[in-house]
Amino acid sequence: MALFITLLSVSALAFAEETPPEPPDAELRSNVLQLIEKLGNDEFECREQAQKELAALGPKAALIVDKLPASADAEVNSRLQRFHLQCRLYAANSLPELLTLRQLFLTAENTELADAALKKAETLASPLELASALFERSMTDHRKVKPDITSRSATIALIQIETDLNLCIDYYDAHLKLHPDDKDAEDRMTEAAMINYACRKYSSL
Repeated sequence: MALFITLLSVSALAFAEETPPEPPDAELRSNVLQLIEKLGNDEFECREQAQKELAALGPKAALIVDKLPASADAEVNSRLQRFHLQCRLYAANSLPELLTLRQLFLTAENTELADAALKKAETLASPLELASALFERSMTDHRKVKPDITSRSATIALIQIETDLNLCIDYYDAHLKLHPDDKDAEDRMTEAAMINYACRKYSSL
């Protein structure tokens, strides 16, 4: 009997040694919860560092955050919303999606994420592709806007179109430096410059 108990104890010890440690998901959840707590820290530097570390965890962390109840701290909720936007940016892998996200970030006055979306777009597309996409988007938005100096929304829309066209012109210019004989691109850049001038005229009134 004593031998049986000894063997049982040895088997249990061996099983315990073979049992894997806490699964990665549980470890990730613990890490996420600790970082969320730091998002409400009194020190700004601590909140910013926690935001960066949470963003680095990516979409898997977002799945955990989604299952958590809203925080009673407005600062924490605001930073978690920013985290979700960062995850969307991380997952985006096409030019139209990145430009849409950029516009969303600009509307939310988050220039940091807007710049990040544009930089990522630059790694996926050529200057001509970026210029063409921005030109078409600007034209679509421009057709929707009825210039009215008394309308704040129209003024904001025109300023956004102007910003996009400025980028569009820069990308066309970069393309033309490499392909000076591309007449179509040159014509598009001229058209973009003319519409950009009209937008500046209305938005400055």
